[in-house]
Amino acid sequence: MQEPPGVAGALLVVAAAVAFGIGVYAAKGPDSASEFFAGYLLEQSLSVDNLFVFVLLFSYFQVPKEYEPKVLEYGILGAAGLRAVFIGAPPPRPAPAPSHAP
Repeated sequence: MQEPPGVAGALLVVAAAVAFGIGVYAAKGPDSASEFFAGYLLEQSLSVDNLFVFVLLFSYFQVPKEYEPKVLEYGILGAAGLRAVFIGAPPPRPAPAPSHAP
């Protein structure tokens, strides 16, 4: 039985993440390794959630199959651009402390 083309790549990425986590464990200890693996699993679950949303949006808006890669590309570029804006934006100014004048 032959694997689908994306399975080998996905397994390679997961294996690289596990190897990196083992390296974090060796260099920084179990607490840091646990934090890495928790973050990795959270990001993976959010990725699956995003795929579900894309499938719903594509079906709702009836996006033709040939346009799906281009729409995804625009979505990725838009998300990266917005991230850059939010990272580069100055932090909000704190609210002034309330005065307790008699």
